[in-house]
Amino acid sequence: MGDPFSGVRIFVMAVQEGSFSKAAMRLGLSKSAIGKSLQRLEARLGAELLQRSSKGITLTPDGERYYARCRIAFDELEQGEQEVRLNENEPVGTVRIDMPASYGRNVVLPILLEQMARYPGLKLVMSFNDRIVDPIESRSNLSIRFGPIRDTHEIMARRLSMQKLLFCASPGYFETCGIPDTLAALSRHRCLVGFSDQAPTRWAVRLEDGEPGYIMPPATHQIGDGDAIVRVARAGCGICQLPEFMVSEPIRDGLLTSVLSQHTISTPVTLLWPATCRLPHRVRHLIDVLKERLV
Repeated sequence: MGDPFSGVRIFVMAVQEGSFSKAAMRLGLSKSAIGKSLQRLEARLGAELLQRSSKGITLTPDGERYYARCRIAFDELEQGEQEVRLNENEPVGTVRIDMPASYGRNVVLPILLEQMARYPGLKLVMSFNDRIVDPIESRSNLSIRFGPIRDTHEIMARRLSMQKLLFCASPGYFETCGIPDTLAALSRHRCLVGFSDQAPTRWAVRLEDGEPGYIMPPATHQIGDGDAIVRVARAGCGICQLPEFMVSEPIRDGLLTSVLSQHTISTPVTLLWPATCRLPHRVRHLIDVLKERLV
């Protein structure tokens, strides 16, 4: 039986170099040897992986899927070798981490920068967004989320901290429009809300009876970025609800004023990772660091 992985390295190199000629030079083979190896690989898979033209090579849809898997496999092999050579004393290799935009930039990134400086072999792929991204589908090693997390056997979850969700506006806004003293009074105010899937997001609150719940404030302005909401609130355009870490500084400096403290509620900040029998050392290392620092 032939080698089931014959030609895979040549295929990856050809894609990375963008041509058979450059791949041949890198691998010390002839251009015809490269072409024949890829033909045998396509025949074994029963799929066309590459389209050839005078301008070079491009991946077919099957080729894109296969290349993505090959890159993951090669990355794991490379990182495995590095870990064995270092006896796992240091985290090495790539970790993909997805974070809420503002929290990631302002709270998590300084911690990650320390790790990058301390461990040169650690490579991070960081994404910052406020969309709800499935850690499995996105192939993230780690994800950080605000709010309740659905229970699933595919995901491991560890609560990092709790963040108060504060109602805020500028002093100038309250001077002009008055200060709401009940949740019902918010209906008479201009509110700055985020949105998800083009729909305004609800606000998590402590209801009049003391129980947690949600309200839908009047969405005077819908803004899809937390830092932008802070700026719009500081400009006197309305009331917002944001995590404490985003508004504590402008509140301290007198640029925003917090209200409705009796209806303030806290939301969990959770670290997620795919459930697996063995986590790479680099991932376990970052989990431990984030658990220790994000409290």
